[in-house]
Amino acid sequence: MPTRLSIFRWASPTAGYQGPHFVGDARIDVGMNSDDNTSIDRVITYNRLRNHRSLLCEVAEHVREIGTPLLFSPVTGAETVDFCFGAPAEPVYPEGVVVALLRGKKEGNGLPAGYLLENAVLPPELDLRNSDPQVFNIVSVGNPSSVEHNPGLGKPCTPQQVGEALSPASTTSATPATWKLWCSRERVSVTTRILLNGSVREATWTLTSIISDRPNSDLIWRIEAVELS
Repeated sequence: MPTRLSIFRWASPTAGYQGPHFVGDARIDVGMNSDDNTSIDRVITYNRLRNHRSLLCEVAEHVREIGTPLLFSPVTGAETVDFCFGAPAEPVYPEGVVVALLRGKKEGNGLPAGYLLENAVLPPELDLRNSDPQVFNIVSVGNPSSVEHNPGLGKPCTPQQVGEALSPASTTSATPATWKLWCSRERVSVTTRILLNGSVREATWTLTSIISDRPNSDLIWRIEAVELS
């Protein structure tokens, strides 16, 4: 996977080759000219956030100025934080769930699939329940500084949290009746700064853990509340 890109052309015997150089220590994506499919019109660099456990990158986009062969300019407001190599099927860490949702991925492969609990409390400015995936630019994302523990396995998930089909009271669940989902064994907060309606806003996400009592189940994180400031 390329991490450096040079675009150059011969200028003159005295000037030699000239052109821009891009570095993305995780990877670089390019977009080709739709007319001739031979020239590069867009370059996106992915640079790792240092030692980030969720494999997150700073992402920057540059586009070639119309009518120029070598002049690329950064796209204002396109800078964001995203997964270096695409969102995982199910993010392991709570900040990964938040980033996946903000970057347009609505669900993972755990139960419940949706990143938002059924009764999640959301500010009206963040219409995250929209059926169409929404992509938000992320200015910064923090890791949880602490985890709030509840004794034992927490509490059985309620229909209000996970929906009727996955709740313990359901008799028509697609999962065996002996499988129970347990909520809130741990709870964490993740703080992000996002670009919302042209302004940078701070959003605090409260996530709760969910785990099944079936053998070898993985703990997953789901969002129960978001606050904007």
